[in-house]
Amino acid sequence: MTKVNVVKDIDLIKSIEVYDHAGFAGHGDDIVCAGISTIIFGGLNALIEFGLSEESVEVSEATININLNEVENIQVVVQTIIIQLQTIQESYPDYIDIQIH
Repeated sequence: MTKVNVVKDIDLIKSIEVYDHAGFAGHGDDIVCAGISTIIFGGLNALIEFGLSEESVEVSEATININLNEVENIQVVVQTIIIQLQTIQESYPDYIDIQIH
């Protein structure tokens, strides 16, 4: 199951961490992972275009961590990412878990 941890401070989203494989299907055939990856990397490209530095992003084999402390004018993009992930969660609740705290 893919896990998404969102950290908020009042109304501002401060960070998003996405990790683990959804497990819907095998490598190369997992539509849930493909959807999540598309949302995250497309959103990340938009965040960088709007001013997020590449140093605020950590990408490893199974984890993506986006630190949003430096830029406040990108919250609409971040909220869009979360809404899109929640849409996947509605259709595939056994394969993605989103925690907002």
